[in-house]
Amino acid sequence: MGQILYVKVLKRNLQNLEQPDKTYAQSQARNEYDINALAKHMTDHGSTFSRGTLAAVITDMVDCVKELITDGNIVRLGDLGTFNVTLSSHGVCESVVDEITGVKPVFSAADITDVRLRFTPGKYFEKMIDNCTFQETETHEARQARLKEKQTMRAEGSDGGGSTKPDGGGSTKPDGGGSGGDQAVD
Repeated sequence: MGQILYVKVLKRNLQNLEQPDKTYAQSQARNEYDINALAKHMTDHGSTFSRGTLAAVITDMVDCVKELITDGNIVRLGDLGTFNVTLSSHGVCESVVDEITGVKPVFSAADITDVRLRFTPGKYFEKMIDNCTFQETETHEARQARLKEKQTMRAEGSDGGGSTKPDGGGSTKPDGGGSGGDQAVD
């Protein structure tokens, strides 16, 4: 069973400012996995393919999905989910003649303002709440402030001891390199 970290955030109802602020949960990511880290994770689960082969297949899949959806197709990846595009456009009132020009406007592709990727999770991801537990944690900003304070104390000679990471470990990246895994994700 997975465990999702969250922080409590206070939000105001912008549609009714007279209502009291309410507390909501906001997810906090433990790590960020790129294609190479995902491929390594898959090999760690016993895949018969190498990390390099898996990374190459995933990269090629991303390229193919982009090609297919930008050509107007829907791509269904089984239990993972479905990818397709949605459009945003200016609205054109085609039923009314413009009083100044005397011309009836016609909608055209020039009125399309944006193309977005839509992902709809597959059945495997339905009812995810049944497969998760939740643990409250501190915000990224609070963690950074606490770590900075520890570093300042060490620099001034009063060593607080231990690791600078909340979990006592080193890197927050799954591949063991650098930082950046403490980013909040919604």
